Amino acid sequence: MALRPSGVFNYRYSQDMAVIRTKPQWLTFALFLLALAVFPFFASQYIMGVAITIAIYIVAAMGLNIITGFTGLISMANSAFMAIGAFTTGVITVKLGLSHWIALPFAGLIAGLVGVFFGVASFRVKGLYLALITIGAQFIIMYVLLHWNSLTGGVTGLSITPPNIGSFAFDSNRSLYFLSLVTCIVVVYLARNIARSKVGRAFIAVRDNDVAAEVMGVNVRAYKTLSFFVGCFFTGIGGWLWCI
Repeated sequence: MALRPSGVFNYRYSQDMAVIRTKPQWLTFALFLLALAVFPFFASQYIMGVAITIAIYIVAAMGLNIITGFTGLISMANSAFMAIGAFTTGVITVKLGLSHWIALPFAGLIAGLVGVFFGVASFRVKGLYLALITIGAQFIIMYVLLHWNSLTGGVTGLSITPPNIGSFAFDSNRSLYFLSLVTCIVVVYLARNIARSKVGRAFIAVRDNDVAAEVMGVNVRAYKTLSFFVGCFFTGIGGWLWCI
């Protein structure tokens, strides 16, 4: 929950849950968005490349935050789930000849389903043992992706054309910056709102004490599974961004 500014009183629960509360905070937020919008018109190509990479990593980190930060489950295979999103995008756009925008939800969905498969281990183990299992998942996933040559292209990979909207192609650092920025803002917004929802509160209850959460009626297995799916879904979206 966000800290309440001094002298600000809340009369409704929705006010108490608001992230941005005061006019100065809204002004600061608007100036921050404006700075992000004008940034690529003054930055060099190298700096824009760094900014794009940061945005992609933020998207992937939001997925890890769902799993580890909210639910308290250790996952050491985040980069592998990101790779699943990237290779899924490659297969859909190159092998099937479909649009990047069709590949976008599938990149997250496939990564989420694979995450659920390995996340089932969290029903039985936790802590260091779960870390070891997800390390194993990291090696297994990367081995399959890099050696399934007929599908993924192996270590060579697949040559992907930039996404486009009509005649406009995202083929420059500036256009990719805005695409990455918008995707990052949407994912951060969704992750933040998940934390403030019933599902987010259940995640936090599982993290704090899964036995107590189960006694209070929280379906621990269901929410652990959902945590891995949502977290890996966001990470897969990061993989979609990375490969374009």
